[in-house]
Amino acid sequence: MLKKTQGRKKIEIKRIENTSNKQVTFSKRRAGLFKKAGELSVLCGAHMAVIVFSSANKVFCYGHPDIHAVIESYQNGLSSVVGADDKAQEVVIAE
Repeated sequence: MLKKTQGRKKIEIKRIENTSNKQVTFSKRRAGLFKKAGELSVLCGAHMAVIVFSSANKVFCYGHPDIHAVIESYQNGLSSVVGADDKAQEVVIAE
């Protein structure tokens, strides 16, 4: 039986010059990164914060259980996050 599609192709990892393609790639990969972070936190019970700065100077954040609690815990040198509920939080901060 012959394959009908070529499947996923391996891409060369290099800077994307086309602005439109760069924005689409950034959005898709950011969503994938946040999804993986969420899966890791659910599967392993990990507390995490992911902060991404775009080339358009926008900040995108993901935190589980709460990004502010995770960052505060990190800054204070605590080994666990205190005072946070058990829901993931995604924040977009536009400048």
